[in-house]
Amino acid sequence: MEHQDANPPPEALTPEQITQLQSVVEGFLTQGLTLADLKGIPAADLEAVYAGAWQHLMEGRAADALPDLALLVAHNPWDARFEFALALTLQQLGRHEPALQHYLQAVLLDPDNAACTLRLGECLEALGQAAAAQEAYRRCIDLSWQSVADAELRRYAQLGLDRLYSGAGNGC
Repeated sequence: MEHQDANPPPEALTPEQITQLQSVVEGFLTQGLTLADLKGIPAADLEAVYAGAWQHLMEGRAADALPDLALLVAHNPWDARFEFALALTLQQLGRHEPALQHYLQAVLLDPDNAACTLRLGECLEALGQAAAAQEAYRRCIDLSWQSVADAELRRYAQLGLDRLYSGAGNGC
């Protein structure tokens, strides 16, 4: 009896398919191409999903926002707002480690975002990384002077520093 492999080897790619694949990879690496671009999803559709997810988040319905925000980050990881909103959702759900990773990505995309830096500090504090949390809170305070609208963030960052200096940290 002849044995047949349950997983036969994939068909070899044609030179045309290889060229097409190379073009897609180059687009991702050098031109900021996203999965949404590849699928032809209009920016307006992404914005509509974001608006609905953000509304859920503001209503305290983080679990309802999570699937849409994960979808948005998967389809456009270059949008700092999507990363921030996903991180905030994860933080509200008590998932500080993955939230931290998404806040870090958001800060890479938007290094002057005081709100993101504050939340980054909160997650670091919750994870017991006091020195890094202090650095994030100080950075938030520095950034908060760039906009009058960020004065409240400055106050929260100072409260975080005070908590850490008093030894009462590790709450997010």
